[in-house]
Amino acid sequence: MRGRVWGQLLGDCALILAASVLALAQRHDFALTLARLTAAAPYLLLSLLTAVISLVALGIHRSIWRHSDARDYERIAMAALATVIGAVALGFVVNRL
Repeated sequence: MRGRVWGQLLGDCALILAASVLALAQRHDFALTLARLTAAAPYLLLSLLTAVISLVALGIHRSIWRHSDARDYERIAMAALATVIGAVALGFVVNRL
């Protein structure tokens, strides 16, 4: 991968992490403490891991989009779904088994 592609993938991962932290903050009425962040750290890391895998597998990380069509939207939806299902499944395996 070239440097630009790595930068785009890093940017996507930063946005996914920010969205996860903001969702956690919203769940607790924006009273985000270090203890809550520490408790959510395994899930955040698993989310990033599955996001990287799904973004690379579906080729979403390759370019900045100027034009998109229904097929691109399907790939984005599949990547989001794979990220959530993968993070929940891995979280279950890590925490419960």
